Amino acid sequence: MTLEETKVRRQKSLILGLGLLAALPAWGAADPFAEHEVILCAVASASECDPEGGCRPSTPDAINFARFATVDMKNRVIKSVWPSDLHHETLVEQLVETEAAIVLQGMDDEVAWSMTVEKPSGRFVAAASGVGVVFVLDGTCMPELPK
Repeated sequence: MTLEETKVRRQKSLILGLGLLAALPAWGAADPFAEHEVILCAVASASECDPEGGCRPSTPDAINFARFATVDMKNRVIKSVWPSDLHHETLVEQLVETEAAIVLQGMDDEVAWSMTVEKPSGRFVAAASGVGVVFVLDGTCMPELPK
């Protein structure tokens, strides 16, 4: 093998190695929620679905949901926050945290709900279902800022 062929082979190996690293950006990424007891979530979109299978876009206000809420993972409570006049809180009955997500579940006034927060992006999807209706919420969560 000539000196020139060795240089080309090393360059190809370096490019391949860098390409593999770029293809795995989440591998070993830090958990933005680690060591945070409270996270802040904002609803970006809402939908209301009926038993016939029809879903229509809605707003958090129209379906009586807060636009912003804190999730206190230590005390297992979700509380509505500004600018909501709802001032509502609900207990988190089940909380499971994995490397990839935080999953919360509970029940409030005969409505069962489930929420999954993706790590490390903070994106969440929540669904609440009762007799004759299902609500789907989509948004983003972040560690709550110090007061």
